[in-house]
Amino acid sequence: MLSEPALILDEIFVGREQELRILNLLWKKTLKTGERHVYVLLNAPGTGKTRLLLHFGEQLEQQRRGLFFHYRCSSRFTTTTELNVDLIKRLRDLLSAKSSLIQEYILSQNDDLLAEEKLEELKDVKNRMTRSIRKDQANLVDVVALIQDLVALIPLFFVADEIQEFQKKRLRVMKNDSVSSGVQNLIEETALHYFTRILKDLMHVPVLMILSGTQYHILSQIGTKIGSPIAQKVEQLVIKNFTPGEIDSYVDQVNDRILKRLKVSSSSMQVSDLVVHYRWFLHAFSGGHPRTIVFITQQLLADVSSFLQKSHDREIFVNALFPLVETDFKNRIFTSEKRDQIRALQAHESFPIVKEWLLTMATTGLLLGPEPVMSEGMKQHQVTDLVYQLMTLGVIVKNGLDQYHVTSYFHLLAFLECFTGEYEMFLHQVLTNRFFKLLCGGHTGFGYTFEHVLLSSLLLKGYQVAERHEVSSTNDAHQHVRKRETVFLLSLNNITTVKELTGDVDWSRVILVPGTLYHVPQARAIDMFVLTPDSHRLVLIQVTTTVNSKVQARKMESLARMVNEVKMILRDKDVVGWFISLFPISNRDLDIESDDVIITAGPSLRTILGQDLLERLMNVEKELSSRG
Repeated sequence: MLSEPALILDEIFVGREQELRILNLLWKKTLKTGERHVYVLLNAPGTGKTRLLLHFGEQLEQQRRGLFFHYRCSSRFTTTTELNVDLIKRLRDLLSAKSSLIQEYILSQNDDLLAEEKLEELKDVKNRMTRSIRKDQANLVDVVALIQDLVALIPLFFVADEIQEFQKKRLRVMKNDSVSSGVQNLIEETALHYFTRILKDLMHVPVLMILSGTQYHILSQIGTKIGSPIAQKVEQLVIKNFTPGEIDSYVDQVNDRILKRLKVSSSSMQVSDLVVHYRWFLHAFSGGHPRTIVFITQQLLADVSSFLQKSHDREIFVNALFPLVETDFKNRIFTSEKRDQIRALQAHESFPIVKEWLLTMATTGLLLGPEPVMSEGMKQHQVTDLVYQLMTLGVIVKNGLDQYHVTSYFHLLAFLECFTGEYEMFLHQVLTNRFFKLLCGGHTGFGYTFEHVLLSSLLLKGYQVAERHEVSSTNDAHQHVRKRETVFLLSLNNITTVKELTGDVDWSRVILVPGTLYHVPQARAIDMFVLTPDSHRLVLIQVTTTVNSKVQARKMESLARMVNEVKMILRDKDVVGWFISLFPISNRDLDIESDDVIITAGPSLRTILGQDLLERLMNVEKELSSRG
């Protein structure tokens, strides 16, 4: 059922300053003499391509600068004649609906005598269109001539949307539409190839032509591998996900136009508190993906009174909204059909490379960077094609010509659910625990969730350099780290499994499997351990999120003692300790001297976690500490 808030959401348009500037420059270029190009607007579904084009087209008409022709492509045609007649019919309907606009433009651009002539020409164009439709006959020359006559009266912004539909169907090319004489009616070509022949003949008149659609691998090849009539005459434009500032602008509009009008009872939280939680939720989970932002907002507005009755606590808000959005997301955006298509991609020999790239990079944020580059002899085109298919399915987007992003937090979760391997299942478990679901919300147990972050990072990142801090033994207030040296390279690149053990560890009985990362949340002095794949080195790992230097020192001392104990039991193993601290180690209370313990702390963690995640973790711990 339609509601007023839903209708208002459809009207909201924010940001896109850069994209609008580019479109305005292209429009000015279109009005000049000379040959034009065809432009292809690229990105994954839901990034706002159609919304941007509609907005710009509406602006042109409101400002009386031109006529906007939004044509939705279809795969229902069987002959070129059918396509020609449909194009003319849509143009005739446009002229009827925008008659006053066209007349106003003609009158504003010409003197009285010339304007009168052009108004008569407009009538003639309409009549010729009507005759073609009634006869149900039209060829390529007719279509081009009618558009050329129209743009002699008013410049045209011509958008062909869902262009991939034209690639699905081969049309019978009627005789008058053939590029050579004497061709039989049975000759066929794709509707897209035929359509680009029409576009080619419009490149010398004031028409800004933009193609848009959801099949990235098709759109990216127009003018190169497909659509040869406009070869070398196509330029690509990329529309990006919303920036943080554009997300804020969207929230502000929803607040001003919808939320501020709500009647709030005395027992409800204030709308301003709800807006804070809603804004945070979009920044945390939407990835800036416009369609995901709209779906999240729809879920919020569908039961906004219920959300207003809930506690001011962010965790309660998230726990209420998150499952609603996730269910809606799977039903409407990431359907079971899409998940089946992703599973089918596993048959490609290069898919493991693409999947590893996506999951490894996603552990430190949604930024994936450029596509993986294959070594010499490997098939780069296969990797590129798989990346394009993932874009078509909506898993990833481009936020620059060569920079990819995971589309949103929900897209990443849905992607992981397509696989049953321990690797993917573990990462999904980590991403859906309270730490990631709340992105470090106001809850206890932060240290435990930090362990899960490290587990996933170590599992997915492979190997990292661990550093041991050599510290001064003086008590001077200006102590500093005297020396920092690399002790060894942790060979964790072949880890394939994570296993959780309950209780303490009985080192005399434990069966150590190389390449398995053991999580031991109840064990003394350590949080996890791993036997490196070469079966030689046993690494005992202690992690901490405390900023208290005395607590750091006690934990490190406990780890050193544990290393010595295990050495006595497992004499055939090289046992070392790895102390990982979210915050830098203070030297004042640190007097441990052990060659068997290495330290990675504070900024050094960026090689494992990535800078963005490291900063987020540190900020949250500081926030939690300030609360308690």
